[in-house]
Amino acid sequence: MKITGNEPINPIMDNKVLRKYIGLTIRQYYAGLAMQGNAARRVWNGNERSLAEYSVRCADLLIEELNKTEKL
Repeated sequence: MKITGNEPINPIMDNKVLRKYIGLTIRQYYAGLAMQGNAARRVWNGNERSLAEYSVRCADLLIEELNKTEKL
């Protein structure tokens, strides 16, 4: 299944139909994880904008790579 990243990370399903969601998208979640990991490494020189931009790029690349991979 291909993902865009705009799908909810925790959908609320009712009879297998997406009714609503509250919270983060998959893209936002992946970007947050990347930001957390990179911030913990303390290699950033106080430039939070570059950390945020890098984290979003990481999320986008992960989604792209996941879409290339087919489940065996």
